[in-house]
Amino acid sequence: MFFSADRAFRRSLMCFAACVAVMALLEGCSRFQSADNQLETQLRQAKLTKAKKLAKFAGTVTVDGKPVTEEDLQLVVVLTDANHLDENAGKAPQKSALVYGDGSFSFGTYDKGDGVPPGKYVVTFVEFHRVGFRRARVVRLQGPDALKNLYSDPDKNKENPKYVVDLTSPGKTDCDFDLALAGKDGPPQPGPNAVTKMGAGH
Repeated sequence: MFFSADRAFRRSLMCFAACVAVMALLEGCSRFQSADNQLETQLRQAKLTKAKKLAKFAGTVTVDGKPVTEEDLQLVVVLTDANHLDENAGKAPQKSALVYGDGSFSFGTYDKGDGVPPGKYVVTFVEFHRVGFRRARVVRLQGPDALKNLYSDPDKNKENPKYVVDLTSPGKTDCDFDLALAGKDGPPQPGPNAVTKMGAGH
């Protein structure tokens, strides 16, 4: 009788321990699930925040009324923070977009064409020569500027209202810039804040 009672007690103790272990396991799972849910919520919030922080900037650029179609030339649009006109001085621009053969351009930050952070920008333009291995798509852009440095200097362009944009969400997608080049002479040297180089990948 004593033996049976002892066995029953031990069995009860084992059942109790098993219940505690299961409860601890379930609690641990709920904690992990909670952490996953929190991460998912943060990612959703990050996407929403990202979308709110961008303003689209797109349109067309022509030179003397026509798109640039020469294979060895690449027209580029550059945005410079109006409060920091020296941000691109001597280095590759932080915000730039290629102009395609039809004259179209669009800026992207996280995805193609999704825009740039809202703000006031000065728009500048350069037309650099393509050098490199085109078949392997390893192409660099380098000067001299085929636009004769007429539109590469944010200090100069800020004086013309059509080259100053104040972007707010959702942005602008119908901007139209026609750059006059024929019969014009550019400065002998680009200004200290002018765009004179492009980064890798352009």
